[in-house]
Parts: sequence; structure tokens; C-alpha cells
Amino acid sequence: MYETYKRIRNKLTSVIRSEKKKASVRILEENKSKPKKLWDILLDKFGRKAKKRLVDFDITQLNNHFCKYGEGHSSFVLDTEPSQEGFQFTSVSDEDVLRSFKHLKNSKSVGADNISLTMAKMALPFILPHITALFNLILKTGVYPQIWKIAKVTAVEKKAKPSSPADFRPISVLCLFSKVFERLLHEQLYAHLATNNLLSSNQFGFRSNVSTVDALLAVQYDILNARNNRQLAAMVQLDLSDAFGSVPHKLLLE
Repeated sequence: MYETYKRIRNKLTSVIRSEKKKASVRILEENKSKPKKLWDILLDKFGRKAKKRLVDFDITQLNNHFCKYGEGHSSFVLDTEPSQEGFQFTSVSDEDVLRSFKHLKNSKSVGADNISLTMAKMALPFILPHITALFNLILKTGVYPQIWKIAKVTAVEKKAKPSSPADFRPISVLCLFSKVFERLLHEQLYAHLATNNLLSSNQFGFRSNVSTVDALLAVQYDILNARNNRQLAAMVQLDLSDAFGSVPHKLLLE
């Protein structure tokens, strides 16, 4: 009896291991073209769990440091000319709002309004016309809901052993509907920039259908072109610290 039990147990263990291996291979194969998803899977499987660290400085210092973000404190500002192409936001439709919802990544995090994506998607068939009406009212009046301006901020380490507030970056979780609305604004702004050729052909970041590969190919082309014409090719690489926080909002809006 015991020998029969052992034989069946070993067979079952072997089948379970085999199926687990097949499942892992299948998951990796399905996500091989999605680097971020693939990395998350491998990290969850083999990565070390992050250790919680205690900081030895006043949390108020951290808050004051984060409050400086977006003030545009860069001392180097390029001369710019305001765009001559007029732009104005236009009203959105139910289809636009629905498309914006579908583009949101699944997440369990909630903002200051405590509304999750799952909750909103369940209610969307009933509230879609009202959300669209709210968005259009904001576009018409220019009045933005106060709660949408509030973010839940998490301090994320920039260094292995942080010792000051400057060693952290803020990660903000916004209200769900503000993210949906901002995506709609982004679509209109980006369409305006692309249609009027206001984006540099040498900008490869934050653009659709463009990647770091295109940037490398452009650099390679410039170098080969210079060599073929017996010219000197030089490259200057800059790593800008706090690049996004250094952009003056007034200059950006102009």
C-alpha cells in the first residue's frame, strides 16, 4: 500500500513540476515583446524583496523639499518665442472619455477621492454621460475641481542609502477622473503640436512610434555622414539633474 502511495505521489509531484514549468514558459513567451511586464514577472519570481528603511531626518524636511518641485529653479533658460499657431481646447464626446478610460493601466492604487479604477469601470455605463458633461464644463469654465489637485505622495529612494531629502523623488497618485481628463487634454495638445510641426524631429522621448532605437540610428547616421564627407563628428552627452522639476511653468505655458 505504501509503495503504491509513494509511486502515485512521485508521479503527481512530477506532473505538477512539469505543468508549472510549462506555465512559466508560456507566460514568458506571451510577454517577450513587453519588456516592462516581463521584468515585473522575473522580479516577482526571482527578485529580492525590498527592505524598509528608516530615515533619520524630519519628515517635514522631505515635504518642504518635494514642495519645491515644479518651481522651475533652473538657472539656464533658452530664449524662446511664443508659438504663432493658435490653440484652444475643444469639447469631448462620450467616445473620447471611454477611450481614455480604456488606456488607463490596471492599478489598485487610489487617489484622494478613494475611487478605484475597478469601481469606476463598473459604474461607467451609468455615469459616462455625466462624466463627459463634467469634463466639458471644466473646459468651458476653466475651473478645475480642488480635490483633483491633491495627490497622494510616496517618497521613493534615488540612492541605495538615502541620507537627505534630496535622495528621494516623489511619486504622486492622482485622482482617477483627473487622470482620465488629463489624457484627453494630452491628446488634443499632442495633436496640435504634431499637426503644426512644433516638435523637433530630433526629439525621441515621449512620442508615439518613436523609441531609443530611432535615437541611436539618428546618431549613427550623423556620424557616418560626417565621416563620408571627411568631417569631424563630436558628441556631447548631458545628464540633467531634476530635469522635469526644473522646467519653469510660465515658460512652458508661453
